[in-house]
Amino acid sequence: MAVETATVPVEPVEPLLVNVKAAEPLLVGAKQAAKLLGVSPRHLAGLHSSGRLGPLPIRLGRRTLWRTVELAAWVAAGCPQREKWISDNHG
Repeated sequence: MAVETATVPVEPVEPLLVNVKAAEPLLVGAKQAAKLLGVSPRHLAGLHSSGRLGPLPIRLGRRTLWRTVELAAWVAAGCPQREKWISDNHG
């Protein structure tokens, strides 16, 4: 007895994150975030506390982490201060 099958066209699925390799982390701690930005961890802390670092970190348990995609987008936008970054991207 033969089983009939139907061919259903499947549309390609768009990737959720563009330009993110599977091996790269989506979230990084302060040390890795500083390295991505080419600054010291201490300078990153100063940028964050003064409001000059646009992206806000997230808390995951006891860890403070930054989204790598957001850090890259922030640099591509010219590193605006937090107030402008938030109003342009979340307001």
